[in-house]
Amino acid sequence: MKHKAVTQRILAWMLALALLFTGILPANTASLSVNAASTTKSSNEITTAEEFPTKIPAGETYTLTADIKLADGQQITDLAGTLDGQGHVITLSGKALAENVSGTIQNLGVAGSVDVESDDKGSITDNLTGTIQNSYSTVTINDEEMFEEVGEKRNGVIVHSDLLLKYLETNYPKLYFVSSTTKVLTDFNEFLQEVKKEDFRYVVPDFRLNKAFDKLNMLSEQEKNKVEFLCNECCWFGCKDRKQCYEIVSRKNLGEMIPDHKCNSPDAKEGYRFSKAMKNPGFISANDIKKIYLPMGFENFKIEGRGLGSALVLEFLLYYMVKPEYQICVREEVYLDNMLDLF
Repeated sequence: MKHKAVTQRILAWMLALALLFTGILPANTASLSVNAASTTKSSNEITTAEEFPTKIPAGETYTLTADIKLADGQQITDLAGTLDGQGHVITLSGKALAENVSGTIQNLGVAGSVDVESDDKGSITDNLTGTIQNSYSTVTINDEEMFEEVGEKRNGVIVHSDLLLKYLETNYPKLYFVSSTTKVLTDFNEFLQEVKKEDFRYVVPDFRLNKAFDKLNMLSEQEKNKVEFLCNECCWFGCKDRKQCYEIVSRKNLGEMIPDHKCNSPDAKEGYRFSKAMKNPGFISANDIKKIYLPMGFENFKIEGRGLGSALVLEFLLYYMVKPEYQICVREEVYLDNMLDLF
């Protein structure tokens, strides 16, 4: 009897093993499937140019796992989902990365060259209705004449670096150049020397020189025509770290993994508020432009805030470009337009 019981146990174990390897035991089979799947590459990972998609549908995310170089003319025709470069670089050959982008491109570097035949073409995309974030392009555009001129208008570039300025002047001589506010020209003599440089069509002084009327009024007519004032700066008037802040933001936009700038402004936690900017000693109001700056001979003004969101940009445009009695009418029309996403 004891021998029979042992034999039955052995047969039971053999049957269990047989069921396991023939797939009849579902729990163990599921476990084997999961383990096998975990070693298989996701179908939406891009490692080579051959795996580069021609379309990315809405709701799908493709991730780059290595730097790749596309074949001549290779591109995405429609990108409605997400392309995440994960810090990698795609080298283009002839065409923009994507023809149409209604989705998102992020964390990506783009290099190589693009051939263009009209002024509505780009290196990352030809038509953008979606989002491009934390990405950069060092692509060479193979049509210098188109880049420099559009019809009767000349294109311009805002420049901080003298090295970049010299490169652009040599390779794109028909462009005009703007001396950037990121230079933080708070000393009037330094600002004046910048204005006198023939390299620049416009020079943007630091906002803390906006109300230096006695000195500004001493400029010649030609010099006044080169000054472009930043009207709605919200930065703390006593800030001593402005240049460092600009540098860190620029380096992060290039994809460098560095700590964020820590703003020491007394009310930094509030972020940008137009109402706060209006109280800034360097703020230039619409009324200031009409009654002070234009009579003095200044005609060039700019507003900041393109990255602050559509709702704030709308308020800037209403304030500076629409008569007060019509602002509510324009605001209502914009708010009631279901095609616009302001928030």
